[in-house]
Amino acid sequence: MLGNHAMKCQPAIIDAAMAAGVTEFYPSEFGDDIGQGDYLTNRYFRDKHITRQHLRNVAKKNPGFNYTFLISGGFIEFALHPLFGMDIDKHTFTFYGAPEKQEALTAVHDVAKYLVESVFLPKSPSQERIFRIPEGNYAWKDVVATLEKVQGVKYTCTYHPRQDAIDAQKACAEKGDVDGELAFAVKSIIGDINVVSVLKPWDNDKFSFKPATLEEAVRKFFEDLKRGEDKLVRDFPMPSQS
Repeated sequence: MLGNHAMKCQPAIIDAAMAAGVTEFYPSEFGDDIGQGDYLTNRYFRDKHITRQHLRNVAKKNPGFNYTFLISGGFIEFALHPLFGMDIDKHTFTFYGAPEKQEALTAVHDVAKYLVESVFLPKSPSQERIFRIPEGNYAWKDVVATLEKVQGVKYTCTYHPRQDAIDAQKACAEKGDVDGELAFAVKSIIGDINVVSVLKPWDNDKFSFKPATLEEAVRKFFEDLKRGEDKLVRDFPMPSQS
C-alpha cells in the first residue's frame, strides 16, 4: 500500500521480489477499478497502469508467479480526509461534481481481512486474480449526512463544477506541481457522475465475513480518534495542497 510518489517504484519492487523468489504479489491497488472507462487515462492512475503491465510481462516469463488486484473502492476512513474535500474539524465539504455522485467504499480494517483471506483462495490459471470487494456504493451527500449524524453537527457543503478540477490539474501540471496535479486528477474523476468506481459483479460472497457499513466504519473512526488511535488516517501523507 503505497502513497502517490512511491507508486512509480513498484516495477523495481516487483523485480526485487522476483529476484528474492517471491511467488505471490499484491500491488498497490486497494482502490477503484482502474481497468475501465476514464480510469484508463486519468493522470492519478498512470503509475498503477505501468505496474499492471509490468506484472503481466513478468508473469509471461515466470509461470510460477501469481499476482492479485484487490479492488476495494475508496477507504471509508480516507474519504474523511481533506484530499476528498472533507474537513471533520470545521465541518465543511468541498466537492468538484454533483452531490449525487456515488463512490464504492470499504473500511480499512475490512480491506485487511479481505487481503488475508484472499491468500488462501484458488489461484487463477492466467496468474492474474481480481477481487472486487467494496462494501457498498454511497453518494457523497450520504457520506456527509452520515458524518452529520455521527458527529451531531451540520456540515457546510460547497459544490464546484467538475471542470474546475480539470482546469486546476492542468495548471498544476504546467508549473510542475506534481502534488497538486495528482490531487486535482483524483478530484476530477471522483466528481464525474458518469464514472462507475467499481464495476459489478462483486466478489464479497467469496469471503467469510460481513464488512462494516459506512455508518459503522465512521463511528469506529471517531471512537478511535477519541482514544488517539487513528494516527494512520489523521496523519496520512496526502498531496500538500489538500
